[in-house]
Amino acid sequence: MPPTPLGRRLASQMTLLTTGEGAFNTGSAVFLTQVVGMSAARVGLALTLVNVAEFLLAYPAGRVADRFGPRRVWAVSMWVRGACFVALPFVGSFETYLVVGTVFAVFGSAARSGYRAYVVDVLPPEERVATQAHLYSAVNLGLTLGAIVGGIALATGSLEVIRWSPLFAALLTIVSALRIAGLPAAPHDLRVANGEARVRPAGPGPARNRGWVALTFCLGVLSTNQTLLHVVIPLWVVEATDAPHVLLAWLYGTNTVLCIVLPAYTSKGVRGLRDGMRYVWISTAFFVVSCLVTLTTHSTAGVVTVLLVWLGHVTVTGAELFFSGASLGLPGRA
Repeated sequence: MPPTPLGRRLASQMTLLTTGEGAFNTGSAVFLTQVVGMSAARVGLALTLVNVAEFLLAYPAGRVADRFGPRRVWAVSMWVRGACFVALPFVGSFETYLVVGTVFAVFGSAARSGYRAYVVDVLPPEERVATQAHLYSAVNLGLTLGAIVGGIALATGSLEVIRWSPLFAALLTIVSALRIAGLPAAPHDLRVANGEARVRPAGPGPARNRGWVALTFCLGVLSTNQTLLHVVIPLWVVEATDAPHVLLAWLYGTNTVLCIVLPAYTSKGVRGLRDGMRYVWISTAFFVVSCLVTLTTHSTAGVVTVLLVWLGHVTVTGAELFFSGASLGLPGRA
């Protein structure tokens, strides 16, 4: 746990929130394909459209956090996401999921903008790095606990249990919104409350830095390891293999446990650009190996499938860990 009282409040907050999200994410592939009734292709199309909407509104979401204060935007976004979880059990078609998913993703972008701005703003400079490292572990602890809950739901084998499982995530998300509203106001929140104008830093903005934009784009391509982790492999397990659905909980739990234990080791030795680029290559190698290993499970059966899918998930976790370590040595990413 972080050493300061505020850091501990933030860590417990993130653990609570991600427990709910982890529980839903663990069974989301089964929910979308067998409860909502979409094919894997339809799920992929819906998630693509949702992500495009989130991308287009990411910059406006940051401006909203600037305008109304990060804590308020973070809290309000959590209320809306909680409402989306409540709506999910009643979704029965591609079109309705697209509406709910888009609202969920757009307010997720606003929530991330508010959360990141709040953490940087409210913490003293000397506490930011250490506290954010603790928060990363707290997030993965919550996801691990959520994977256990999601695994229990999958183990029942009941589609009705899966249908109503988003209500668990809704409850924890709404409690999180209440707790966020009770956090101390950050300096920017106070300036907004007092009606003070935002002071813009001197010089051109980041969008005019072509090198930074190009680097961010390339790193964005590599960060799609998260799409492979949370969407592609779970859909592949459900639609293209004979592996039991409860395996999804073990996969999700393996990833989050490794992301709690290993970051302190995988980030060692990154001191500059050369080290960061070396880690980018290692992350890329893990990414490619994961794709190749997972691909072979289409023609395997039984225990072999389970072991290979698990190996594919471990290697994509390696891609995530080394990508995170690389960010410490790349300009503008620490």
